[in-house]
Amino acid sequence: DAVANITPIDYFGIALTARSGRNDRTNAQIPYLPGFEFSASYRHVFPIDVTLTAEIGAYTERRAAAFVSRTAPGGFWSGLKAEYEGVERLTLFLNFENLLNRRDVVWRGYRVEPLRVDVGVSYRW
Repeated sequence: DAVANITPIDYFGIALTARSGRNDRTNAQIPYLPGFEFSASYRHVFPIDVTLTAEIGAYTERRAAAFVSRTAPGGFWSGLKAEYEGVERLTLFLNFENLLNRRDVVWRGYRVEPLRVDVGVSYRW
């Protein structure tokens, strides 16, 4: 993992994970645990109390069954989130998941959700 506060209002983070997970009984890879994962995010805070965060990530093909040789393909994800914090303890947000509306597979035979947009309010006391 690596992070950088490029400026007081710009933040960048990147993560790369390599793993080898094996089942003690079968000595096979653990299902749905990717061998490699990558993610990156960039956040910028605007002077008008708006924060914009962009994220991307990818993962490799995964074993999809414990006892037979089935796989699920790798995939790619992306998101974008805007937050407004101009009112004390109140945050308004707009969040885009699967921004590119990809049709990747989460579980063998099950696709990820299509483009999803969340709008909300958060209050902290």
